[in-house]
Amino acid sequence: MTSKQAMSSNEQERLLCYNGEVLVFQLSKGNFADKEPTKTPILHVRRMVFDRGTKVFVQKSTGFFTIKEENSHLKIMCCNCVSDFRTGINLPYIVIEKNKKNNVFEYFLLILHSTNKFEMRLSFKLGYEMKDGLRVLNGPLILWRHVKAFFFISSQTGKVVSVSGNFSSIQWAGEIENLGMVLLGLKECCLSEEECTQEPSKSDYAIWNTKFCVYSLESQEVLSDIYIIPPAYSSVVTYVHICATEIIKNQLRISLIALTRKNQLISFQNGTPKNVCQLPFGDPCAVQLMDSGGGNLFFVVSFISNNACAVWKESFQVLQEFCTSNLLSNALF
Repeated sequence: MTSKQAMSSNEQERLLCYNGEVLVFQLSKGNFADKEPTKTPILHVRRMVFDRGTKVFVQKSTGFFTIKEENSHLKIMCCNCVSDFRTGINLPYIVIEKNKKNNVFEYFLLILHSTNKFEMRLSFKLGYEMKDGLRVLNGPLILWRHVKAFFFISSQTGKVVSVSGNFSSIQWAGEIENLGMVLLGLKECCLSEEECTQEPSKSDYAIWNTKFCVYSLESQEVLSDIYIIPPAYSSVVTYVHICATEIIKNQLRISLIALTRKNQLISFQNGTPKNVCQLPFGDPCAVQLMDSGGGNLFFVVSFISNNACAVWKESFQVLQEFCTSNLLSNALF
């Protein structure tokens, strides 16, 4: 039996929750069974399920995709679950960047089917690197920020389009029923004459001069700037996931969870904080809701360090801590 191998510096991992499973994507060079890595990059996926008996995640199945880009620098940009306009079915996607010569960057969007087979769904080139505000939305549609503007490209058109709206950052982007594709982000606000009577401190200015807004891509207008997240949290919130929305008396109401610079997971109900969970690791970067069946609902939080943890939705307490590298290596053989 071949021994387990340690993760190399050329390997990258991402977690994604999908249909009660945790998908672990890994981009590496060569096969795990090979003694030496090859020049051809390979994208692996492992499906992990929650075992109610042992209360741990175990491997269910695997798959891989060979990327025919030898000697190229490849990087996983992001992954998400979005619907394909061809079928309307919600499927996992992953975006990979290829660094080419002469400041040309090529991007691939791959779709993962239930058979663990990958499909190349979208590819395009840019004269700069996508670094900020990257999102994958229904369609699929890719949204990103460059300099001070936001852009998107759809698999339906294959053309890059600029977005109006002066956002300083976007924390969430997705589709809301009866509202279409929307963005949730921070916009600078003009202080009123009354608010300007006293000169604010730098910290006060950073807090009160920005406001969370919900913006429609279709109508290109602000839908709401209240009942979202209080201004006092604007400088600490780093990631947002919308759980539910409803319209009451023509006003959009939102339930969401957010990650903060203080390594916390916070739930907000119509702009009011409800629950706080102190996370076990630093620098949380993403959170997803996972339904494993039988009433088991978790928030799976990913960290920059490749660590992750599962938080019970009901109690808002940490259930399990794990490292994606250990998940992969322990399931190899």
